[in-house]
Amino acid sequence: MVHDLCPAEKYNARAFRLWTDKLNEGFRIAATSGRDWHRQEQTDEPLSVTYLLMEEHEGSITDKAVAALSAGRASVTLGPRLDLGVHFGGQLYGIGDAVPEGASPDHMIELKAAADFEARKEHWELPEQIYTLRFHSNLGMVSELPYAADSKGCNVTLSREGLRWVRAELWGTIRGIRTMIAFTNPIYFDETGRCGNAK
Repeated sequence: MVHDLCPAEKYNARAFRLWTDKLNEGFRIAATSGRDWHRQEQTDEPLSVTYLLMEEHEGSITDKAVAALSAGRASVTLGPRLDLGVHFGGQLYGIGDAVPEGASPDHMIELKAAADFEARKEHWELPEQIYTLRFHSNLGMVSELPYAADSKGCNVTLSREGLRWVRAELWGTIRGIRTMIAFTNPIYFDETGRCGNAK
């Protein structure tokens, strides 16, 4: 799934909606950014990048990158790196993970999201502003909070009932246009009797 986040390109919005629809259908598909470049050209347009959360283990950087992408451990951004975690049943689950059924008797989860505004800051520029952090799921948007660049992160507590997936989105203004600046791939929630779909 390719998504470039450029607000002027309507096909990106369609691709993002299609990806969301497929997540709602139960597919676990990793979204990344990319460009159809045949040659490198200078541009002052905002360019999206994909961050991969690679594990420390034996193997080449290529093997680690493929493993991270296969597991959906990735986030996409035009600026700061966005991260997401879920605390449930005494465990912390990260992007791409699946929270098991029945890990906690009270069915409450804590969402934790943070944006790293130091990451690659020499490669992007955003005006000073208050951003919006959204937690989006198969149930729609479950929370929306203001987010400052110097924030240490946001926590939200809610019931996991009915959740199949949740992702974080960072919204703000770029060149006078209000748009999504970054998003994470989902954290998933296993359901009893759920038919598995390949990631």
